[in-house]
Amino acid sequence: MNKKLAAARDLKTVRRFSNAGLMDCRKALKDSGGDVHKALSSLMSDDDIHMARSSLRVRQCGGMSIKDPPTKQEIQIVERLYLDLVENVERGKRVQAALQEGSVPTEGPPELPPGAASYDQLVEMIEALDVSPADYDSFVAATMALGFNREDATYILDRMGAGRFRAVAEMNGAGRSVPDKRSDPIAYATYRKSPHRRKWWRFWEA
Repeated sequence: MNKKLAAARDLKTVRRFSNAGLMDCRKALKDSGGDVHKALSSLMSDDDIHMARSSLRVRQCGGMSIKDPPTKQEIQIVERLYLDLVENVERGKRVQAALQEGSVPTEGPPELPPGAASYDQLVEMIEALDVSPADYDSFVAATMALGFNREDATYILDRMGAGRFRAVAEMNGAGRSVPDKRSDPIAYATYRKSPHRRKWWRFWEA
């Protein structure tokens, strides 16, 4: 596709979702290197994202009977924005909980414990504990029993939750949103191992 046509299409998409001015949309796209998702994230507030998702749900309920049914691209854009919003909110809660406990939240992946040669094996070890992530205290205690401190255990819980959430969102039509393997290896490993994202045509990724 011609670069100018692609740029015009991206600009139109950003304007439609953000309702921002033309110059603001152009600047956001330029600052994000042409990434529509990053541009929208910088222009839209949390309330804007919630409103866009609510509007999308209404149009989805109308199906083909309405004049302007949502496209697959629109669904993926909105669901990815909502996914990032929820993930940031949940991460904020965990950071706040760590600060209230008097500990400093870990910002990077912890060192691997003995018996785990990779973060894939670490995730397998933790999932083998058969402790629900919803039970925060029990999960943290079980993870600390593997040799981690509370800060690292909280970080692991946060990133495993992020990997699961992205896998479920993908299954629900948000499009692929793979965590970065280098900067977020625990979320990446959890995402890859989640049964929610495994389709028969992706067996080679297992």
